[in-house]
Amino acid sequence: MEVVHHVLVGTTDVGAEARYSGEALMRNYLGGYAPGIEPHVMPDGTGVYLPKDTGFMVQMHYTPYGKPVTDETEIGLYFHDDPPANFLRHSVVMSPTIRIPPNDPAHEESAYFEFERDAVLFSVLPHS
Repeated sequence: MEVVHHVLVGTTDVGAEARYSGEALMRNYLGGYAPGIEPHVMPDGTGVYLPKDTGFMVQMHYTPYGKPVTDETEIGLYFHDDPPANFLRHSVVMSPTIRIPPNDPAHEESAYFEFERDAVLFSVLPHS
């Protein structure tokens, strides 16, 4: 993993309409990895529903390393016969049109996500 900068994994339909895009990946985000981050493990009784014929989008970015290496990235999934008590949904909150004016030392940007019903916030990962 010395050359992997990050890995992002999302779900997609495997039919003819399945196309990779960064927007689709974020809309259907399943999990990811970056050096120093612990593996993504859900709490007991929590899971993500993966319908039959679900496909996976994997975005990988590498960092220069200076010599040939082999990528040995793995993705581990646990499957259960019974549905979980709680379903986890990832949501990416971002502004895709950030425009910072030159020489503006106090410029602010914002984005929001509105929950459709009561929810438990499991984690937050700020990133710029």
